[in-house]
Amino acid sequence: MVQRPDLRTPLRPVPDGRLFLYFAQKITAVTLADKEYTYAWTAIGKLPYFSALALWPKGDCWHGGGLFTSSREVWLNHRPEVAQPHPAHKPKGLKVTPNPDAYGEDEPVYQARRLRDGWMKTQEGSFQPRGRNGARIADRPEVCVKLNQAKTHRLVERLEAIDYQRFGGARALSFSIEAVSTGRERPLDGVEWADWDHRDRLLFARKGVLFAAQPNDQDIDIRTVADLNGERPTDQPPPAWELAW
Repeated sequence: MVQRPDLRTPLRPVPDGRLFLYFAQKITAVTLADKEYTYAWTAIGKLPYFSALALWPKGDCWHGGGLFTSSREVWLNHRPEVAQPHPAHKPKGLKVTPNPDAYGEDEPVYQARRLRDGWMKTQEGSFQPRGRNGARIADRPEVCVKLNQAKTHRLVERLEAIDYQRFGGARALSFSIEAVSTGRERPLDGVEWADWDHRDRLLFARKGVLFAAQPNDQDIDIRTVADLNGERPTDQPPPAWELAW
């Protein structure tokens, strides 16, 4: 029997981030005819490049991806019959566990990663269909919280709407900061993503700009980390270190 991680409890230890796992597709006439790599795959590489050190051809987009459960352990969201790595891109020094119950798009990887990283769900959401394409609006939002390392503040995330209830889809989120000592909660207006970093700073993104903040009981000291609105990707060949384990 294939062992599966228990997604009800946080996965530890948190990986060191030296390797990056991703799921990708590239649909062209060439890739659709490619029986070796196929048009969709899960791969592991080194940031900031995406060259595949390890690669698992998938052949479709019904499920895939995965996450690191530690720096050297990978939970692969492929069923065992499609969990064979490409012979030219085998994982080295990694323990890889496939998921016999693999399904979805964002799920089940999204929630497994959040549990691993310390998020806790404090309220189940209730969503009602609205409009076309399966969109659902919350009559009771799903609420998740994450405590900072100093245990002085909680980051509160509310899921307000979702495109596809089962598979994850696009999420409409709102965020706020709650002081543990007073229970005072302050909204983070217009924030699209937020989390604590390894330095216990609050990082959040709004309209293409990344911010860092140090909340206290009275206020939040915010500074800009990077404005990415003017950035455009350029093709750059990967260096030799990025192509080797």
